Amino acid sequence: MGDSHRRLWVYPTVGAGGAGWVPGVQIPNVVAPGTFDAYVEVIPAGWAAATFTLTALNVEVGMMDLALPDITYELVIATGLLGAEVERARVRFTRTDLGAGLAKDWIVNQIPLKTEMLPAGSRISAMWTSSAVAPALSISVQGHYYD
Repeated sequence: MGDSHRRLWVYPTVGAGGAGWVPGVQIPNVVAPGTFDAYVEVIPAGWAAATFTLTALNVEVGMMDLALPDITYELVIATGLLGAEVERARVRFTRTDLGAGLAKDWIVNQIPLKTEMLPAGSRISAMWTSSAVAPALSISVQGHYYD
């Protein structure tokens, strides 16, 4: 196995031949701040055709409830079968108030991350928590294939 990366990819992605928009993976709402819920599958086993790394988390939720306070989120990315996940990356990001009369929005909607090289076919899952009760989150991930 070499160490030069090939093309960048995103999952989930628009259908083959432009077959239509594919929404991100839904991560459930947080009802107990500071407590992680169960992992949710983000990329199914067998999808990645070659060795790969994850390089970014894309948050696909924009405007949020104006009544919610500023919230910091922590998300864990893992590999492995359901119930046997192994943590590979952990990221934090914040949604904040943009100012008087403006809606709350994400400071960033793409959060950089870096995993080690993962074997082709690896299943990817995620779980998250936040600093306050928070609505569900829609995400996608991107990465590079390697030679």
